[in-house]
Amino acid sequence: MTVVDAHLHLWRRRPGRYGWLDTKGVGPIARTWDADDACAALAPTPVDRVVLVQAENSHADTRDMLAAADAWDAAAGVVAWAPLADDLKGLPDDPRIVGVRHLNHDEPDPAWLARPENLRGLEQVAARGLAFDVVGVTERHLRDAAAIARALPELTVIVDHLGSPPIAQQGWEPWASALTAVAEQSNAWAKISGLSTLAGDHYTPAGIARYLEHARERFGEERLMYGGDWPVCRLAETYEEMWRVVREATQGWDEQVFAARAYRLPS
Repeated sequence: MTVVDAHLHLWRRRPGRYGWLDTKGVGPIARTWDADDACAALAPTPVDRVVLVQAENSHADTRDMLAAADAWDAAAGVVAWAPLADDLKGLPDDPRIVGVRHLNHDEPDPAWLARPENLRGLEQVAARGLAFDVVGVTERHLRDAAAIARALPELTVIVDHLGSPPIAQQGWEPWASALTAVAEQSNAWAKISGLSTLAGDHYTPAGIARYLEHARERFGEERLMYGGDWPVCRLAETYEEMWRVVREATQGWDEQVFAARAYRLPS
């Protein structure tokens, strides 16, 4: 089976770009990361293809990802940015674009996802056959993701990073109930991604098992997919170590978890 990483970033560091890289704690990754870097990171693993995911709310980020995909055969698809409140203006008509994402967790308005103008934009995302990735950091984000999936049953809604479970604190609620609310919508998926930076010292197969099992019980293996969240994962682990922990924790699972099936990837 072709193994697909459904959540990988590339970016070109430039003045005025990727402002979140200037925040405290992300210094080790505050530089340019290109396809050569990614190839070296993935080499010790069986990952064959990747989905490039936006890391800035800009068309420039989308153009950079498409340019990288032009030169890197492993780049199977792109999750781009588009202005939901402005009719997706400027979103290229490119078959490699398989989804849309906005860094909603950086918005000052905690209810940004629920704005009517954004819901109208998501109707167009669905009409174009694209998925919508939600950065689910808070309970409100997850509740809004569930509401979007319920309001737009034709839209594939994907919650990144399992909705940020409180693994480092070994917490449970309100994350568990909020994720359940998302999973109740049959058009909603979740990514097993970003857990190394969420788990701290508990990033071991045993340390993340409870959270994975909850997601498995609610979504079923058929609506979960693996993502590495590289190079962000480097803040906690190497890609190889991150992969090893996820693979050990999902032993016996359906291999389709590693096929990025929520995206309509071009062949």
